[in-house]
Amino acid sequence: MRFTVGRSLTFRMTLYILGGAILVFALVMGETYLSSREIILKQAEENAMNLADSMARKIEQELRTVVLVPEALAGFLEIAHWDKEVLLKLIRRGVEANREVFGSAVAFEPGAFRPDLRAYAPYFFRTESGIGFTRLEKENYDYFKWDWYHIPRELGRSGWTEPYFDEGGGGIIMATYSVPFFKPGLDGDRRVRGIITADVSLEWLTGFLASIPAGRNGFGFLLSEYGAFITHPRPALIMRETIFSLAEESGEDELRELGRAMIRRPHGFVSLDSVITNGVPAFLAYTRVPSTGWSLAVVFPEQDLLSELHKLNRWAVLMAEAGVVLLFLVVLFIARSITGPLRRVAEATAKVAEGDLDVDLSDVRSQDEVGRLARAFTLMSKDLKHYIKDLTETTAAKERIESELGIAAQIQKSILPSIFPPFPERNELELYAMMQPA
Repeated sequence: MRFTVGRSLTFRMTLYILGGAILVFALVMGETYLSSREIILKQAEENAMNLADSMARKIEQELRTVVLVPEALAGFLEIAHWDKEVLLKLIRRGVEANREVFGSAVAFEPGAFRPDLRAYAPYFFRTESGIGFTRLEKENYDYFKWDWYHIPRELGRSGWTEPYFDEGGGGIIMATYSVPFFKPGLDGDRRVRGIITADVSLEWLTGFLASIPAGRNGFGFLLSEYGAFITHPRPALIMRETIFSLAEESGEDELRELGRAMIRRPHGFVSLDSVITNGVPAFLAYTRVPSTGWSLAVVFPEQDLLSELHKLNRWAVLMAEAGVVLLFLVVLFIARSITGPLRRVAEATAKVAEGDLDVDLSDVRSQDEVGRLARAFTLMSKDLKHYIKDLTETTAAKERIESELGIAAQIQKSILPSIFPPFPERNELELYAMMQPA
């Protein structure tokens, strides 16, 4: 029982000190983790936006190179004299000299190339074996109705089309930059003579975005100005889904709001756990490609961004665990060094309570309160032993004196007569004898 009490005190001291230390460790580590996470996310947002802007500028630069091809050809056709042979050489040269251009065409208005031709549209494009050629005016392909021709003709200005699958030319998904060129009329008005195009293959854009340094599992994708997927690592989404249809299918209001923001705002940074991020928590930075109105998005999985922080946190936890174990051993040693003498004092107290005064705690040599208590207790037990010894001797002497006095009293008492003669005349009085020792 006495030993259990000592252990209980040691356990409580160890528990209190260790619990307090663990609480302090937890608070410090929690605050450090949150602060570090905030700093990392802020830096990650800045880096992500810089990366997205950088990639958007590169795309814009590539597209500007594409734009120059039809713009230059339009200017030449409006001011110079040319024939069919020169026209075909110019179109072919524009494709050969610019790797970003997949194909280029000059599509004429009815009768604008030759009065007897309703349509004429020579088209040069890239193939695996070199530069291919075809003519777009086909029975199953009326180019006058396609957006790449119809919209710039009606508006009278250049522009990019929405991505589409080119059935009449390259047979791939592409986006087209269309430039109208004009012929001055007799009344001074400029009449559209035809449309010059430069096509960009989305396969090139997909490969370009695949090179984005967005971490181990990050990726980039492009949305058109109406929210259609131009590129994405999941081919099933390209030109088949919009961000809004995907949000409708998955029931994700957050994704719908993201689509609206990407169309309306020039840039942004959001946290997202969506089907568009392959179902993993991620951060998404987006920015605008100015000339096309497309939105470039770069996805950074949270695990990649915070991997170093998690690694550092795991290391800190391991160090904290090792520190707690070491602290436990130190606290246990200190607690035992304190409670050991206290336990001996408690055991000595129990012995004294049972009447055993042979207590010696002089080997407790610590100079703290416990050591002074042990020495005081040893001195007290010795004094108490001497006092009891003296008290015992005094009591024995007193008992001996009382016994002798008792014997003397008995002797004195035996001297007194026990029977007195009666009074002869009257029986009114009786005599008795009593002696009280002084």
